[in-house]
Amino acid sequence: MPQKRRRGEIGEMRGAQEHVADLVWIISPVWISMAGFCIIRELFCTIFSIFKTQESDLEKALKPIFPKATNKEIKRYKGVFSNVEELIPVLVIVPNERCINQHGQVAYDNVMNSFATFNLPANQRRDKNSMRVFHFEESEELYNTRDAIRTIHPNAFFVPPSLQAQIPGGQFEPVGTAWFVFKPGETKTNFAHDRVFFVV
Repeated sequence: MPQKRRRGEIGEMRGAQEHVADLVWIISPVWISMAGFCIIRELFCTIFSIFKTQESDLEKALKPIFPKATNKEIKRYKGVFSNVEELIPVLVIVPNERCINQHGQVAYDNVMNSFATFNLPANQRRDKNSMRVFHFEESEELYNTRDAIRTIHPNAFFVPPSLQAQIPGGQFEPVGTAWFVFKPGETKTNFAHDRVFFVV
C-alpha cells in the first residue's frame, strides 16, 4: 500500500509539473513574441492591402488615359502622385502625333519642358521627368502656367472646329490631349478629359 501511494503521489507531481510547464510556456517571452509577431503580420497585411488598393485605383485611372503605355511607363507616371494631396488636380498630357508630325519632336518637348519648369527654381521640375504628368501645388498655378505657355508656344494650342472655317490659316491640332486626375479620398482616384484646355 505505501508503494502504491508513493507511485500515485509521483504521478500527481508529474501532472502538476506538466501544468506548470504549460503555464510557463503561455506566459514566456517566446510565446508573447509569437503573438506579437502574428499581430504585426496581420497589421502589415492590412496596410499592404490598402496600399495595393490605392495602386490599383490609380492604375485604373492611368491605363485608359495611356492605353498604349507599358507597365514600366505607368509605374513612372504613378511616381508623380506620391506627394499629391486630396482634391489637387494633376495635369496629364497625352501627345498628339499629328501635331508632333507637323511641328517636330523638339517643338513638342519644348512645350512639355515649359509645363514642367515654368516659374520654378532652376533644376526643379513638376513632372519627375515623365514629360506626361505634371503636379501643380494649386489650380491657380496650373492655369497661370497654361496661359503663359499659350503665349510662349502658340502652336501648342488649336482653333476649335467650330471656328476653323473662319480662320483657315490657324492651328487645327493641339499639342496633346489634357486630362485631370485627382484623389477625392485616400483610396479613390477620379479622372476627366478637358476638351478645351488647349483651345486658343
